[in-house]
Amino acid sequence: MRSRPTVALMGLASLTLAAASLLHLGPTFELGPVTIRGELFVSAAVPEAIIAVVMLAGAISFAIRPDRRAWAAAATVFAIIGVIVGVTAVVRGHHPAADLLYHTALLLLLLLIAGLLIRPPAQAHSAAS
Repeated sequence: MRSRPTVALMGLASLTLAAASLLHLGPTFELGPVTIRGELFVSAAVPEAIIAVVMLAGAISFAIRPDRRAWAAAATVFAIIGVIVGVTAVVRGHHPAADLLYHTALLLLLLLIAGLLIRPPAQAHSAAS
């Protein structure tokens, strides 16, 4: 089934957005010798969380019913628009280079997902063919 890789990529995008949202709420995580410090940036945390939920809903919908490809595509377009807004905010503001790197990588991932969703689904071949 061709939808599985697309659903997995949508889930990955959703997961990274949820993680970014969490980090933008300012927590600190001690992971053995490594410390991850979040940045309190609620103006980014809320949209990232919303986009994460929309992407997850699109992925689940497409996983359950592959004929809901348009829902998955709409969720992906919504995410692309949101990430472009995020890139604009990163470029205009004084944010770490890692933020620009993350947004660029996420945008590329979302464009890949959109490309997979735009392709027509594979047609079943009949035995007479």
